[in-house]
Amino acid sequence: MIKNTFYIITGIIIGWFIRSFYVDDTSLLVKSRQPAERVQKVVESAYIEPLTNDTLKSGIKNNELETLKKSLKKRDYDKSFEIIEKFYQKNNTKMLGTAIQLVISAARKMLEKRNYDEAISLLKRYLILENRNIKVRMTLVEAYRYATNYLRAVDEAYIAKGHASTQSEVDEINKIIRSLVEKQGSVYEQNKDYSAALRYYEQLVQQEANYAPYFIGLAKAQIKLGEFEDAKESLQIIVGDRNVGYQAKALLETIRQYQNRETVADDSEENETDGVSTISLTNIGSHYYLDAYLNVNDSVKLLIDTGASLTIFTPRVLNKYKPYLTRTDETRFFNTANGRVQANIYVLKELMIGDVSVSDIEVAVMEMKNGADAEGLLGMNFLKYFRFYIDQDKSALFLSLRN
Repeated sequence: MIKNTFYIITGIIIGWFIRSFYVDDTSLLVKSRQPAERVQKVVESAYIEPLTNDTLKSGIKNNELETLKKSLKKRDYDKSFEIIEKFYQKNNTKMLGTAIQLVISAARKMLEKRNYDEAISLLKRYLILENRNIKVRMTLVEAYRYATNYLRAVDEAYIAKGHASTQSEVDEINKIIRSLVEKQGSVYEQNKDYSAALRYYEQLVQQEANYAPYFIGLAKAQIKLGEFEDAKESLQIIVGDRNVGYQAKALLETIRQYQNRETVADDSEENETDGVSTISLTNIGSHYYLDAYLNVNDSVKLLIDTGASLTIFTPRVLNKYKPYLTRTDETRFFNTANGRVQANIYVLKELMIGDVSVSDIEVAVMEMKNGADAEGLLGMNFLKYFRFYIDQDKSALFLSLRN
């Protein structure tokens, strides 16, 4: 009897102890989620997923993940990344997924406390390991934004956009880029730093030649600096845009009025699109193709690529039109979607698009695997001589010769 009573009492005590331990452990999991929810209110980007309780439950049982969580909390980043690198070496995608969430959660807590530099340092260190991770990259964008470093935020967002695999990802990142550019433009306006604004928008119109509002920003900076002819060139190529064409026309009228006050008015009326060449494009997905001519009769189908420094032809074009191309002794390396490639450099006597042309233009010759039957790329060594705008609605490229 006494013996049975002893067993019963012992069982109750053990049961109570186990239950208390379990409840304490679960409460720790719930508490660890609360800061992530608060930071989610601070970080506005819907692109960044919150750290969930399920994620923590699945990972917290693993000793290495528990150590990672503690080392991040203690700001022992050497230890943290030693653990993460082990996950990479083992190719443990499940653990890596949880590790990414933990890193993002740690960065969010820093953002909430306005420790922007520390958050930026942590995220940049992770991106050294996994450069193509969009979630981490976009968290870095937010960190730069809260630090009011809009220039860096835009740069990082464009890198993330280059790694995006779906149109919805591209659209989400584009919204963030537009907002950041607007904020940076306001900074230049407040500081009356129109020279910096000019350089900034010059870069943007080359980076996104199909986004007309950047041309408006460029023209406004040019007008402030008194560069009226350049402003007219920037505006004339977008007067037909359905969204900002009316703004372009209004600014052109402002320029005319100012110039008429300064000089004797000319009897001849200037057309809004004087000096602008229009080239028809073929649109396939997010890519634009055009016909470029090596002479009056012979043309090649080129993909417009503002990220390419040099115009590129495929070996097939070289074999077909070899008399027009002169081989140089130079070879260069190019970073492509298929890795680093070495290519021979040729000089083409003339490359014509519509009624404009560039003489003695360098061309690299290499294979293209993702060009939808394109015979090459039209790069910046052609486009740099022009103001250019891609009108997506009209599937047209507008070019005007730079002064």
